Amino acid sequence: MSEIIVLTIGPIQNYIGQARRTQDLWQGSRILSYLAGAGVYHASQQASARVIYPIVESNQTDNIPNRIVVLWDGDGSGAQSCAEGMETAIRAAWQEVSKNTRDFFVDRLGERSLENVVGIWQPQVNAWLECYWVAVPYDAKLDYAVNLQAANNAMGARKLLRNFPPIQERGRKCSITGEHEALQDERGYVTFWEDQRANQKNLALLGKHKRLSAISTIKWFAHEEVPLGGDQWRPINPALAIQYRFPSTSSIAAVPFKCDVLEKLADNTVDERARQRLAEALEAYIESLLVAFENPVIPDP
Repeated sequence: MSEIIVLTIGPIQNYIGQARRTQDLWQGSRILSYLAGAGVYHASQQASARVIYPIVESNQTDNIPNRIVVLWDGDGSGAQSCAEGMETAIRAAWQEVSKNTRDFFVDRLGERSLENVVGIWQPQVNAWLECYWVAVPYDAKLDYAVNLQAANNAMGARKLLRNFPPIQERGRKCSITGEHEALQDERGYVTFWEDQRANQKNLALLGKHKRLSAISTIKWFAHEEVPLGGDQWRPINPALAIQYRFPSTSSIAAVPFKCDVLEKLADNTVDERARQRLAEALEAYIESLLVAFENPVIPDP
């Protein structure tokens, strides 16, 4: 006897669609990929399981889709145990990312503040992750494609019966998701987030009106590092560390214009006086940027 297991995780569209920066878009996708990888790894360690999709390299944590297909060589109870183990591994990975990010975020808070933040944080984290799976008998007399279609049909039916865990989101909502309560302590939302802005090394990270839920905070801070002494730093979530800067959405939108400017400057067929005026305007623009960066206007906290 054999079974075919299909497992998916989410939410995908909302989590990715709620990105406000290119880095958020990347990190949201990467977190989901990392969680899917935990499920793939668990299945790959089972003697009776063969991961059909996706095929991943050892220790790979990115570029992993949210849908996993496993062929189980055994009865239905064994397949169910394997699927349950995959879900457990995925949820454990999510809780670990959550805890590491929460500990980093609230490191400077007092005990009362910590208690208030955790009281909002943990219910949101517990209710957010979606994980659905089905285990369907594999008919060896039929092609793999036919068996997979049967499993996909079963998954479609399962997802029609979505889980709706009860959760109350009181107070002001997250400025990113619009559905979760924003984090706060006993002093209230305004004072809490003013302090958080003042403590950030990147002044542009938290705008004046930013108030984040646990879900958004994880996406924004899961890549952060803590000092180990000297020039050594340790990522709070090693698999989610970011090694490079991301271009802003405005800079991406301006790429065609920048290319046109550079092409005109290099085009010898363009009138020399016009090219000279363009070069002077570009130099003046760069000089103004250098002045602005040397003397940034930092608003009072």
